[in-house]
Amino acid sequence: MTKLRKAIFLAGHFDEKDTSMWENWFRTIDNLFKEYGLSAHRIEVDGEGYTGRIYCRNRLLKRLDKSFKEKKFFETIGLYSYDPKHKHVDNDDMIVFLRYFSVSKVGKIWCEFNEDTFSGEEIDKIISVLEKFIDMTYGELIQQDTSTNNIMFIGRMLNYHLGDGPTDEKRRKEMDLTTLKIIKEESIPKQY
Repeated sequence: MTKLRKAIFLAGHFDEKDTSMWENWFRTIDNLFKEYGLSAHRIEVDGEGYTGRIYCRNRLLKRLDKSFKEKKFFETIGLYSYDPKHKHVDNDDMIVFLRYFSVSKVGKIWCEFNEDTFSGEEIDKIISVLEKFIDMTYGELIQQDTSTNNIMFIGRMLNYHLGDGPTDEKRRKEMDLTTLKIIKEESIPKQY
């Protein structure tokens, strides 16, 4: 049975030390979840005082608010929800909004969801919200058939380096990736 997942992937630059932008990211995405009748029940946090694990929302909110007030340094804040459109939810049905600052000094935003979670219009709206959190040098809307592939979809984001642009054809076939839309053409030439 075909199971399609979609993802919005944005890459570029942002100031990871700008703690107000991390707090703004958290509040905006949390409100975006609520707008679509979702609840961010899990939160991933990496940075000063955090290990990068995924925390239960209720156990983290006070601590996270305190970290925002103290202007702590973050590398990742991600929000996770189960997709209510699916009867039997599991981790493969998660809706993920992740803002990530990589070791290679690249800012990345990843939003992954099931094919039927958001309409085309809703996806466009979500992209316009996400663009505010990154000085984008590249962006794409992609899709993967997860029923025929066991390579982690999020690997597209994790293995991306500025200048990589669209996935090459060999990798695209390995991962069963389809580019649905280039949000922004790569504006940094390949470095190797």
